[in-house]
Formats: sequence, structure tokens, C-alpha cells
Amino acid sequence: MNQLPESIEFTSTPGGTIALGLRRLGWLFAVLALLMIVAAIASWISGPFVPGMLALAVAALVGVAWRMSNDLRPRKLILEPGQLVIQTPRQLIEVPIEGAKIRPLTAEETSHLEGLASAGGIVAGSGGFDSRQLGEFDLYASDLRHALFIQGIGTRLVVTPDQPADFTRAFQQMSVLPLLQFSAHE
Repeated sequence: MNQLPESIEFTSTPGGTIALGLRRLGWLFAVLALLMIVAAIASWISGPFVPGMLALAVAALVGVAWRMSNDLRPRKLILEPGQLVIQTPRQLIEVPIEGAKIRPLTAEETSHLEGLASAGGIVAGSGGFDSRQLGEFDLYASDLRHALFIQGIGTRLVVTPDQPADFTRAFQQMSVLPLLQFSAHE
């Protein structure tokens, strides 16, 4: 009987439109924070203290928004027997995959997903979506060129490992329910 490994890790590196969106969002937040710091300093130089403190509070809020915008970005995808663990900067998301199916997205589905997940030139790499082509699903993506669709019992998601073919092979091994062996004497 073949023994499954305890776990197999796959990186999920930002690339393509998602990496471009992260850079754009980073610049937007940096410029907003810098403007608020300049406004705070200008306010304090001219005299009023409270408006300067409000501008600093807005700059801090921009920093919190940046941190939160990256909270669900996948860093690693870890396959374990019967489960996928999505490692994000602040949490581990465990997804049961026993009996689940996996397939790459078609070019048409990837294009549709990119349009669905974009706003103002920024493509989101995570979130919950409802699509006419894919139905309702969760997205944990770093590079849509590597998009894989996973459908299981109560689970529909899109992930983007850096090596989609290797991930698919490992997923197919790890998603199979182990057969229980019973002895005739029990």
C-alpha cells in the first residue's frame, strides 16, 4: 500500500495582473498616507493642532487598509491527506478536499474571472464571488495564469500555485479517501 506524505507545500507567488494590482494599490496607499502626513505637518506649522491629528489618523487608517488588503493573499498552499491548507500572511485556512475534483480554468474562464475580480485597474486576489460561468466560489489567487478550480462537497474555490501541474497531481493523491482495512477476525 502506498503511503501518502504528511504534507506537500506549493508556493503562490504574485504575478501577472494581480501583482500589477498590488503594486498600484501600494502606490495609491503610499501617496495617500504621504499626503496626510504632509497635511498634518502643514496644519501644525500654521497653528491648529486638531486638524493635524485628524490627518495623521487618516494616514494610520490608510496603513491599516493596506495591511487588510493583503490579509487573504495566499503565500503557500499546503496539501495534506484530505485537506488543503491555504497559508496567508495572518492565518491558515483549512479546506476539506476529500473526494474533491480539480481542473485548470479555461482561457475564457480566466478572462471572465479577471474581469469579475477587478475594479479601477486593480485585480483582487482574494474574496468571495458569484459568477455566471463558475457559480459561487472563493478566490485565493496570486497569479491567474496558474488558476485551478476546486469543487468538493460544500467547497468551490480557485487557487493559483506556482506549479499548477505538480499541484494537480499531488491534489489528486491527497483528495482520495483512504480505504479502511478490516480484518475478517474483527
